[in-house]
Amino acid sequence: MSAPAPTSWRTFARGPIALVCLFAVSGLVFAISEWMAARGDSSWHFYVFWLAYFLVLVPVAWRLLSMKTPRTHRNALVVGLGIWSMCPSLDRTGNGPLYYDEFSHFRMLQDLVRVGHPVSSTGLLQIGANFPGVELVTSALYHLSGLTLWLSAIGVASLAHVALLFGVYVLVRDESRSSRAGAVAAIVYSLNPSWLFFDAQFSYETLALPVLVWGIVLGLRALRAREGASPRAQTCQAVVSGILIAALVLIHHVTSVIACAVFLGVAIGATVQRRRRGAGERAGLVVPLRAWAMAAWALALTAARFIAVGHPLVVYLGSPLHFSKEFSQLLSVLGIGTAVHTPFGGSLAPAFEVVASYLMLPILAIAFVWAVWGLAGHRRELSPLVYVSALLGFLFFVSLLLVSSSTYAESVHRSWAFSFLGLAIVLGMAAHYTLNDDLEVRLFSRRLWPLPALRYARTGTIALVCLVIVAVGGVSAGTDTAYQFGGTVVPDLDPLYVGTQTQLVATWFDTHARSKDVVWADRFIGRPIAVGSSVRIANPNGLEDLLVLSPTIPKSTFWAFINDKVTYIVFDRRTGTIPGNPPSYWYVRDPTLVSSDARKTIYPGRIACLTWATPVYATSDYEILSVTLALLGHELEDGGLAYLPQCDVGVRR
Repeated sequence: MSAPAPTSWRTFARGPIALVCLFAVSGLVFAISEWMAARGDSSWHFYVFWLAYFLVLVPVAWRLLSMKTPRTHRNALVVGLGIWSMCPSLDRTGNGPLYYDEFSHFRMLQDLVRVGHPVSSTGLLQIGANFPGVELVTSALYHLSGLTLWLSAIGVASLAHVALLFGVYVLVRDESRSSRAGAVAAIVYSLNPSWLFFDAQFSYETLALPVLVWGIVLGLRALRAREGASPRAQTCQAVVSGILIAALVLIHHVTSVIACAVFLGVAIGATVQRRRRGAGERAGLVVPLRAWAMAAWALALTAARFIAVGHPLVVYLGSPLHFSKEFSQLLSVLGIGTAVHTPFGGSLAPAFEVVASYLMLPILAIAFVWAVWGLAGHRRELSPLVYVSALLGFLFFVSLLLVSSSTYAESVHRSWAFSFLGLAIVLGMAAHYTLNDDLEVRLFSRRLWPLPALRYARTGTIALVCLVIVAVGGVSAGTDTAYQFGGTVVPDLDPLYVGTQTQLVATWFDTHARSKDVVWADRFIGRPIAVGSSVRIANPNGLEDLLVLSPTIPKSTFWAFINDKVTYIVFDRRTGTIPGNPPSYWYVRDPTLVSSDARKTIYPGRIACLTWATPVYATSDYEILSVTLALLGHELEDGGLAYLPQCDVGVRR
């Protein structure tokens, strides 16, 4: 028996071992870029980050789209791509919550494990307590696995992240009967601005997105009339899809609304499609009656949950739904009235990322128009989901009109995780017909696509360049550099304010305070305190007047302390004294109206003038004061100021 031939380097490079090595090296380089940023590197960490990113994305994308790659290998590659895409977030986060939403959800998880009740009263994210799905799942994993609470949270976020990408892949694979088309959709979705960081954190949207996608996958499988399909299997798929939709209304409010819109759109499309088809052409179509039943189920559950939550949901959604703000924003877009934020104003992103963010928009617009135009020629055979996806993808471009708005910017960024789902499905389906040489784009009698002179190699090169631009531009447009990289501690900047000083304050409360204590602090230091101890954080609404630079302090501010039973105040000693760093946004409603001298003298001096608050602990950055509510109440009842008279001064404007 002859000895086996030695394995050549080319054979090795094509094998899975090479990809595993690339995944490992990429993760290491991601860690190096974070280390460089934390040490104060000015710009090189951006280049190292993108080297690590494309070290995996490019070869994996090539393998996914190759005709020689078996379907089972594509499945594994999509899963691997989802796992690897958690690396940037995990390198940034470390062994505890870091991002704004993570603190709120982790504290709610702590309360659930500590007292067995999902509703938190910490004053951090009031609406989140009404949608405790991610906390319930994480608590189950914590009790069953024996992992620490934070590792359980990261585990749920990671599993959800992978399940989302694989769900997009399966959804388009089912629609097109092509795993290559599914791979295109997965790659496109992985380029959405929320993918690497925002939707990789421990938050309710992170879990809600895969539940939505898999609810659609199983729902569509159950809704189709297919020859030879097992009625029992379709019933099981319908039941599981219904359970996922029911779970969704306990996880995230916006995602449950999107689920209603998708199933309602599918039901309408299926009804229209069935009327236009003959009896012999209905095999494989969505059955309208089943689709309407699924849409009614989603609508009924979502409406019931919204009614049950009631007022907190109205308050939470009240700001973006306020008509006067909508009208003001419309005027500002048209150049009338108040000015909007400047895109990338004050951003620390390098020039190439900013340029890529602008170039990303026409690339996506051209690709979307090409896909919709080409799919129009196959409109009779398309699933209603493709029509719904086209509308959802179109919303991405509509949202850009509001991306610079102070009122809507955050909502716009959060919407991209949903609108990119539509883009991924539409582009995946268009890729399916293109790969089968069955997609044409015509303007009257002139054929615009495919171009006769455009060779396969050139198409691949153009696609690679577009992939690079959209990937870089998406991260820069959807993520602040502080979310992407660490660095020196910066007060009032998410998430760079977390550091040794915040940990010292949180540890002090964990050691000295009780669970019934209520702490008043700004939105930054309040979150580390909340997850580092069992105290409640007072809702700052109504209390900000304590430090607002006005001639007098309203008595209602002091009564708010009594009503909320505040026992501690945490004051940032740097407030108003750091050049170029304005006070916290809810302290001074309009800092431009306050003179620089007033910021440096009166503003921080107000804390020292309180006659009912005694300093008990201090670091170089923070001061903790113990509140004597009885003394404050006596002073108010006797008609006193509740602070030293020298603090009752005017402010120059």
